[in-house]
Amino acid sequence: MPEPVIRVLPREVVNRIAAGEVVERPASVVKELVENAIDAGATRVEVEVTDGGRSRIRIIDDGIGMGPDDLGLAFVAHATSKLTDVDDLLHIGTLGFRGEALASIGAVSRTRILSRPHAADRGHEVVNDFGTVGEIRPAASAAGTEVDVADLFRNVPARAQFLKSVRAEMARVTETMHRLGVSNPEVAFRLSHGGRHTAHFPAGMGQRERIARAYGRDLLDEMLEAEGEAGGIHLKAYLGPPSRTWADSSRMQFFLNGRHVKDRTILHAARHPYEDLIFGRRYPAVFLFLTMDPALVDQNVHPAKLEVRFRDASGVHALVRRTLRGALTEGDLAHPIPLPPPETGERQERVREAIAGFESRREEERPSAGLFDRPAAARGGAPAPRPLAEAIEFLQARHSFLVLEDEGGITIVDQHALHERVLYDRIRARFRGGDVETQRLLRPVVVEVSPVEAGRLLDAREALAAAGLLVEPFGEDGVAVQGLPAAAAKADPASVVSAILSGLAEEREVAPEELVEDVLASMACRAAVKAGDRLTREQVRELLAEAEDLEHAGTCPHGRPTTLRLTFEALERHFRRMG
Repeated sequence: MPEPVIRVLPREVVNRIAAGEVVERPASVVKELVENAIDAGATRVEVEVTDGGRSRIRIIDDGIGMGPDDLGLAFVAHATSKLTDVDDLLHIGTLGFRGEALASIGAVSRTRILSRPHAADRGHEVVNDFGTVGEIRPAASAAGTEVDVADLFRNVPARAQFLKSVRAEMARVTETMHRLGVSNPEVAFRLSHGGRHTAHFPAGMGQRERIARAYGRDLLDEMLEAEGEAGGIHLKAYLGPPSRTWADSSRMQFFLNGRHVKDRTILHAARHPYEDLIFGRRYPAVFLFLTMDPALVDQNVHPAKLEVRFRDASGVHALVRRTLRGALTEGDLAHPIPLPPPETGERQERVREAIAGFESRREEERPSAGLFDRPAAARGGAPAPRPLAEAIEFLQARHSFLVLEDEGGITIVDQHALHERVLYDRIRARFRGGDVETQRLLRPVVVEVSPVEAGRLLDAREALAAAGLLVEPFGEDGVAVQGLPAAAAKADPASVVSAILSGLAEEREVAPEELVEDVLASMACRAAVKAGDRLTREQVRELLAEAEDLEHAGTCPHGRPTTLRLTFEALERHFRRMG
């Protein structure tokens, strides 16, 4: 009879395999242990790191602490205080729950735990020496818990050689602490490396201030705030303007019930409102904090607890997208012309006065939804400026920007963004009134798409038709566009289809009304005049006349600003022509 080839792995091998899933690098150790401290009710957490975490990671908290009985189970795999039966997996309300972290960390390091409950008069300690757990001993200890991890991966050379430089590993640790700091504003955190403090989030610092401290002080004043709620899900969002972007997505951070997560549904929803606002491979600053009943999400997907599955992914997507889009549309995204300060040699006080005057006037004259209204009189008793449509003189700069002058100042208009807003509002008004006029194409335009993409388009055919877009199947790898809304008849059908497909993400259901909004915005964008198009005097007059009646003339449908206003008073103050 042949020898059996299937064997039960020894416990030490199992622990090292588990450690490879949970403990990838020093930052993983910091994440797991700090999350344990937060679950233990800590209000203060100190993290000390040496050699990027290779030599030592020491974490001290003032949480509830552990007695000797709990310490005896601390390094036992799947021993946890956070679950009791399988049903608890559907209601996870803590950051940790698997009971794997300490066992995994102890298997690849020398880990010492020193802890004392607040009501106890003395503490206890236990040491796990690369998988060998020692005796529990009495030890002097402050209330709370201290975990000291030394010589990480010394017994796993293959894992150790994959670690990056000290600087790179410390950057990962800092990034982890930044995420924990902004998602848990009720807890004070301090991080030090080699005895030098590198990150500090004191108690009482608000979430917005923590984001600015971790990801850039300039975000403090630039970020818009928004909140939304639907289906038992609450969203708090902080988002930067489209004018401020980065080469990577490090400032797109998502949190669910206090835990940092990575999710394609949320990422797609967060990027969607910025489409056509950000060019090239650039990323905005978006910080999302979702709160929901744990029963609405499966958090037991990934060993590091980074990935989740939502019970209603399309509802989460719609909430994020709607909330961010509303903030970008209603927020004031216009920026002042970056005029330089007066030349050197002037007194600093006069410089401060000039800048303060410029900024205060900019606030008063800030473009808004009522930019093209006709006020009875300008501020300070000056004559009311003429409507922009009546401006006699204009300059088309680079065939992209309209520069207009009236009695009060100068207005710069992005011709594409404003025309896009005009077309979008026109088409949407007709759609909501049930009067979308479809103009059939003399010759259908065939667009090549994959079979999967064709299926998505045809599944949404009813919603597309409601928005005035008619599509039919064409062979195995294409669709035929039969008609477009009359108001956007000049749009390129292929580019419209491409834009719609980008919104039909894989493994995500799109509500019909959400899809219609996508279609309308895409067609308006594709049909609007482009940067570089030369406009006649009459075309400019017509565009500005239509814009005067818009509710949200200050931004295009995607949230990009349409105008910039600079008053003569601001200019005169800047050039010190006023006393």
